[in-house]
Amino acid sequence: MSDEDNNILKTEDNIEIQKLLLDQKRLEQERELKLKELEIERKQAVRGQWTAPILVALIGGIIGLLSNFWSSYQNRALEREKQEGTLILEAIKTGQTKQAAANLIFLDNAKLIHLTEEQRKPLVDEAGKNPLPSLPKAGGIVFQPSVALTPELQNSLEASLNSFQKYLQNLGYKSSDSQISVEVQPEVKGDAYYDGAHNHMVLSQAATSDLDIVFREYAHYILLSLIKEPFQNWGQAYRSIESGLADYLPCSFGGNPLVAETFAKQAFNKDYIRNLQNERKFSDLPANAPEQLLGEIWGGAFWEMRQQFGQAIADKLLFLAWTNLQPTEIRNNSATNYVNKLLEMDRDIEDGKHINDIRTIFERRGLKL
Repeated sequence: MSDEDNNILKTEDNIEIQKLLLDQKRLEQERELKLKELEIERKQAVRGQWTAPILVALIGGIIGLLSNFWSSYQNRALEREKQEGTLILEAIKTGQTKQAAANLIFLDNAKLIHLTEEQRKPLVDEAGKNPLPSLPKAGGIVFQPSVALTPELQNSLEASLNSFQKYLQNLGYKSSDSQISVEVQPEVKGDAYYDGAHNHMVLSQAATSDLDIVFREYAHYILLSLIKEPFQNWGQAYRSIESGLADYLPCSFGGNPLVAETFAKQAFNKDYIRNLQNERKFSDLPANAPEQLLGEIWGGAFWEMRQQFGQAIADKLLFLAWTNLQPTEIRNNSATNYVNKLLEMDRDIEDGKHINDIRTIFERRGLKL
């Protein structure tokens, strides 16, 4: 073969080699491209698993359950704190530091409240050995500890007040959840008073010797609690009627129209503080007379009812008439409203048997009906 032919063959061989190399490179590129496509498809498939609607719902449900569990846990913790607070308030209502400490220790031992060791130690010291719990009953009387209040005096006062409360319940009084605290001091200005803003009754040691005084202050607590109108809105008429009832109820309970005989003799060398067996008229006093003096005239009319109708009927009429007064009638400050209530009660429970007598009793004392 000539040199020219050889050169032609070589050229043709080179071309074939180049084609083969190009084909091989193209195949490699296609293979790399395919691998990349497969990798993309794999990643999309994995991502699709986590974004599928069912899986999203499942994850959302799990998160919701965890959220509900945490919310429920927080609510239970808050409710427990409220319950502990309520128990602690009830435990300290005894009015006696030692008993309150014993109650708190008992609640802590029962795991009903949680006390730290720092909180518990002074309570244990205060309660003493073998403390027994004693929670006050609803509507009860709580005695404040003082040097003047001996255990014997407290027991005597408590028994007397419970008896007086039962008498009032027979008239229609219904015990409430409120409590009255009683404090006895060696000396008290005025010897006794009732603080309606705090349901707090204060007695001097001398005043405790006369149950008329003790019962009068307790009667203030009962009578004021029955009227749903702030005392500062009361006019003189109803303050006087309330004072008359606070005198009358203890006297009727004891069967004696003379108010505080024992105390009057000890403190003032007098026979009594006030006398309900009287025939006094409202015109006997000036319009601005103290409510206690006006109340003595009202108490005299009440005692006259008792003499004519008997204790059971008179006391019930008087008490129910008071409990049925409305705030608007109190604000109106017309004394005749109370007498009209008496007439109304007599119609309801006594068929109006005493209406004329009731009218006569109050008209004779100068009240225009």
